[in-house]
Formats: sequence, C-alpha cells, structure tokens
Amino acid sequence: MAALAGDLSKAILGQSDAAKAFRPWWDTVEDGLMYAFVIMSLVTLPMTFLSGNPVDCAIHRQYWYINNSKVPHYTRFIQNYAKRYCTETNLSMFLLYLPFTLLLAPLLLTAIDKFFIKIFRCENKLDQFYSLLVKESLSTEDVGSLETDNIKDLHEIRQAFRNSSGCYKSYLYRTVSELLCVLCVLFLYIQHSNIYGILNPFFNCDVHGTNFECVIPNSKFFFIIFCLSVSCLLGYTVCTGYNLAWILMPRLNKLRTLLKHYKAKHRHMIDSQHHDTDIGRRRDSAGRHPELGSTNNLVAGRLEMYFDKKSRDFSLLMDLLAESSGLVQSLRILSMFDRQFRQLWIPKDIHLSKIDGFAMIKSEEEEKTVSIRVTWDDCMFADDVHKYLGGSILEYTVEIQPQTEASIKSLQYYRLEETADQLDVDVKPSENGDVTMTLFGIKDKLDQSEDLYRSKKYSVRFDGLSCGKDYKIFLSTEIDGQTVTQAISTFSSEKSTDAEKSKEETQCDEPSKENSENLVKTV
Repeated sequence: MAALAGDLSKAILGQSDAAKAFRPWWDTVEDGLMYAFVIMSLVTLPMTFLSGNPVDCAIHRQYWYINNSKVPHYTRFIQNYAKRYCTETNLSMFLLYLPFTLLLAPLLLTAIDKFFIKIFRCENKLDQFYSLLVKESLSTEDVGSLETDNIKDLHEIRQAFRNSSGCYKSYLYRTVSELLCVLCVLFLYIQHSNIYGILNPFFNCDVHGTNFECVIPNSKFFFIIFCLSVSCLLGYTVCTGYNLAWILMPRLNKLRTLLKHYKAKHRHMIDSQHHDTDIGRRRDSAGRHPELGSTNNLVAGRLEMYFDKKSRDFSLLMDLLAESSGLVQSLRILSMFDRQFRQLWIPKDIHLSKIDGFAMIKSEEEEKTVSIRVTWDDCMFADDVHKYLGGSILEYTVEIQPQTEASIKSLQYYRLEETADQLDVDVKPSENGDVTMTLFGIKDKLDQSEDLYRSKKYSVRFDGLSCGKDYKIFLSTEIDGQTVTQAISTFSSEKSTDAEKSKEETQCDEPSKENSENLVKTV
C-alpha cells in the first residue's frame, strides 16, 4: 500500500521542468487535490478493516431484560462469528476498502493524463520547445541577445510546429475525459453518503435468526474523510470545468484576448486602407497612422504561427506559458518569431539630446562631463495593456552603460486624460479622430511654442557623462517588472577641437550634426 501511494505521488507531483513550465495554475491545484487523496489514504489505513476488524457486535438489547432461558445458549459461541458475518453482510465495500477507494480518483485521473500524453506524443514537443527557447527566456532578462543567439532554434521550432495540433487535441480530449471521470467518481461518493460507518455507527444484524447489535468505531473520523474527499472532488470538477471553458472560450485567456484585439484592429485598419479615402490624409510623412503607427507594421505583424488553425500546438503552448510563467514570457517569445510584432512593443520616437548649459566642470583637475535627455512616447500596445490587463503595471526602464551617477531610471505608464485632469487640460476628440487639448491656467509653466499633444510623453535625464566616450542607452518595455522588448540607442560625445577649446574651455563639444539630429540606433 505504501509503495503504491509513493509511486502515485511521484506520478502526480514528479513533473519534469518542461511540463512545469507549461502547467497552469488550475493543473497545479488539481495535482494538489489528487495528492490530498493519497495522504488521506495513508492516514485511514491503520483505522480501517484492512489492518483488522474494528466492528464490535453484542446480543441485541431485546434479550437483555427477559428471562435468561429465552436467550439462545449458543450465543456466546458465535460471538466472533457474528462480528465477521455482520461485517461482510452489512457493510459496504466503499467503507471496507476505504484506502483503495480514496486512491480510485487519483489513479484514474493520472492514468487519463498519461494516456493522452503518450498517445499524442506530446512530451517530446514540450521538451524540445522548453530546452531550445523557454528555458533560456525564463532565466534571463537580456532580451536583446535572445533573438540573435537563438536564430537556429527559432527556425527549428518553426519546422517542428508547422501543421502540428497533437498537443492541442491531447489537452482538449484529456480535459473532457477528466471532467467525465471526476463526475462519475463524485456520483459514486454521493451514492454512498448514507452507508453504515459514515456518521451512522450502529446497525442491527440477523445472524441465522439471532439478532445482534453492532457498532463501527471511528465513524466520525470516516465522516470527516468523506467530507474532505467530496470537497476535493468538487474542487477538481470546478478546475477541470474552468480548464475546458478556458480552451473553448478565448475571452478567459488573457494572452489570446490581447492578441485578438490586436488582430481585429489590424484587420480593420487594413480594410480601411482600401475603403476609407481619409486614411491617406491622416498619415504623416513617415506613413504612420495616429492610432496604430506605421501601416507597414500592420501588414507584416500578423502572428501567423499563433493564429494558424492548422498549427494549434504553438498557440496552446504560448497560452499555457502565459498562465504558468506570466504573460511577459509569451509576449517575449512571440516578439522573437515576429519582428514587426516586436516593434509594436518598442517605445515610439526615441530621441537622445544633449542638454545645453549643464556641461560644466568644477575645477581644472576634474574631467569634463555632459548631461543628456532621453525622450520617447508610448509603445503601440500601451493602451491595450491598460485596457485589457488592468491588473498589470506597464513601465519603461532606461539604463545607461557605462554607468553614471544614476544609471537606471523607470517611469510608469499613465494616460494623457488622467494627466490632463491634474493639469487642468481639456481633452476633446475631434471629428477626424485626433485629440485636441486646451490649457487653462498653466501658460506660465509651459513654453507657449510647444504643442502639448505632439511633445514627447516621457523624459529622463542622465548627468555625469564623460566627454569623448560612447554610451549605450537601453530602453526596456516591462510588464510587472519583466522585460518584453528592449531598444538599444547610442550616444556619442566627441572630443573638442582646438578652436572650440579656445572658444569655450568649460564646456564639452556639441555632438556632430548627424548625432544631434538622430542619435538613436534601435537594435
């Protein structure tokens, strides 16, 4: 019995690293509920009928207060026989073999799980996907090197998951089978809720014409075990039902909800390119649309592997990874497979500029320093994350290397409407879909020539940069502290010429015209 329980515990909890990476919270809860059955089975073993017969029987009380001559003289000889006879004829097998009854649910459900994994050969694909890509993504935040270091692995995964839906079918069929199985086991438990021994310790037994009254010890303990077992089965039923709904109803899937909204917006804008004559006038010189940015990104960023109905394994693993390890891991991997989708997570209009008037030295011995400002706007998905992932925090982290006085700074996403309320700004959508903002009472705080709507939304400053050094600025888009994508920009502060040194000894050089106008190189 102990060996069986040990092997079953290993089968329930002994998941591989690859399986754990794609195991959502409801499967983890189900594993815990099944393990609870194993523990209850081991606890009840010493108190049940497998280790002895705890039932005790005595002559029925109707013989206690009558003439002794009416009591059969052979009663004392059949006392032990009566106990065993009454146990076999009146007690249910559900209670007689309670430890094995408790193991029935985990045995059946674990067998179903292993059967569908084996028949559809899902374990090899899980190991392949995990070892080639997911393992490294989970262990690092350097997303900039993930794609360049795994080009061959990305190609191999594309080939392996092309026209592959075995894992999806296995997961769906397994879930349906487990739901039916747990309902049958639950019905079995409910059907035996009124048997002797579960909060009903006394029963009468006729032994070949002689009445005995028997008692089952520990009936309250058995009742508690029974209630815990039913509760575990109900919990398992709820988890499995939610699992099935999660597979069939995309709105329960956070990742799929976000990407379906992106796909719908993408389709709408593509249709508008052919039918809406105003679209051309609403784009700027760079071909950007005010809502979605570059229309080239719209055409290319289609996430074909995720939405391909013939290759559902890839989308299923991405959804499961989002539920088990966080949404960021799936978005990060999707960005590696689709570069245009990656661009939608990179902040827009990143610009680096030197701050005039701050490149001063304190003494002749100290090295000349310069200050720069990094400005940018929200990535394309910022508003969607706020709308569809309200519980998640979107923020931008800026890091400069080599390190300066404060080398890492973070800014959290905010909506312009909320800031407008704080600054007493009137925000009104116009007929063409643009947003107009009217300022009240803050003209003394803002430059009159600056258009608040077109100005950069975010800005950070770095001081203490040495003249003559090249610096890298890493701008990361993060959700709940985990990096989705990362843009790398370069800033070069060239050394001064002799003429410039004689003209202004206390200031660093202005960067070249090329660097000052466009200092951003996105990797």
